[in-house]
Amino acid sequence: MPVPEKAPLPGSWRRRSRIAQLRAVQTAQGILLAHPELEMQLDKRLREGHLGVWEDQPWGNVEHEGPEKLYYFNNVPEKWSVPGSESFESLTSRLREVILELAAKHEGGEIALCSHGMAIRAILLDTLRREGRDV
Repeated sequence: MPVPEKAPLPGSWRRRSRIAQLRAVQTAQGILLAHPELEMQLDKRLREGHLGVWEDQPWGNVEHEGPEKLYYFNNVPEKWSVPGSESFESLTSRLREVILELAAKHEGGEIALCSHGMAIRAILLDTLRREGRDV
């Protein structure tokens, strides 16, 4: 049974999310070294997508247990889902909301966003209006 979109985040995802956020912060810190005039602001809406039962699983296990799901994840993410995961549509909507908000707030200016692979892919697909296999 799928977990409702507004369900509390499982402990493993909260833990993974903190680790992923740390990686994004480290990336941002590298940018700040080159551009000290910038200011870092954290926004949880830029976090990585929730992978449900795939959380904390080695990719080899995921591929062995469900190669067709991994194919969808890599090639047609709009059709991908596993129990407890955040839908690609929900992820894309969350990212679109924060990016449009930031664009309006900094109209005419420049901003740098640091996020994660699945999140970046989702917003690229949305922005370019492409399907998963095209990016």
